[in-house]
Amino acid sequence: MKRLIFILIIGGIGGVLLNNLVLPVLIEINFLGSANLLKFLVKPQAEIMIRETERVVTVEPDFWKEVVPKVERSTIFVQYFSSAGTLISQSNGITLTNDGLIVVPLNTVPKNFSTAQIFITGKILKGSLATIDSASNLALIKVDDSSLPILDFVDLNGLLLGQHILIIGKKIDVSEVKTFAHTSLITEITGQVFFIDLERGQQRGQISGAPAVDSKGKLIGMIQIDSSGQVFIMPYNFLKDLLEKYLSQAPS
Repeated sequence: MKRLIFILIIGGIGGVLLNNLVLPVLIEINFLGSANLLKFLVKPQAEIMIRETERVVTVEPDFWKEVVPKVERSTIFVQYFSSAGTLISQSNGITLTNDGLIVVPLNTVPKNFSTAQIFITGKILKGSLATIDSASNLALIKVDDSSLPILDFVDLNGLLLGQHILIIGKKIDVSEVKTFAHTSLITEITGQVFFIDLERGQQRGQISGAPAVDSKGKLIGMIQIDSSGQVFIMPYNFLKDLLEKYLSQAPS
């Protein structure tokens, strides 16, 4: 039995060497013209094929981080105080002119406020009410500053359903004004306003008055909230109309 096992092992090794080494060499050199005959005696070697699975990963460009610093300079945070120094309300706003005109939602402006405190990046200013427009729920606040940064306007006709937008706002966090950002998309275009998909309750008390911009940082309009709690964008042309009306009536 041992002899038989030994013969099988030696025979197996010899067969492997003959098939993988000797016969391939004889075929390659065509020994005595026997290449075609020897090919039939060679058993094909087992081939192990390793296929690399290619996976395509699409990464959305991380461009919003470049937009935030540019937009937050034109985003203001305003607080309204009573004559006794009590905080009545607060909201975001947008600088419209370099010489101190800021637009805010009218429904956040108390009727009998005594002082408006304006937080702009690196500055704290005092403001006064310049004019209002009840129909569009807008108000202009005037501050004594001639170096306010302003935003370029987007082409409103180019906005589409499903387009992503960025909302930049400011809020008080432990006595410090901080910037926050939300991405959203346009879900409905009704009349002259753009509805977005911001969830109910998400920054509701802080997002009103914040600017909504496109991927290039151009102003689409101001965030407002209707009576049903729906968040929408009031296009910048309403803001411009209010500004032009005010400037046309202001004393020269």
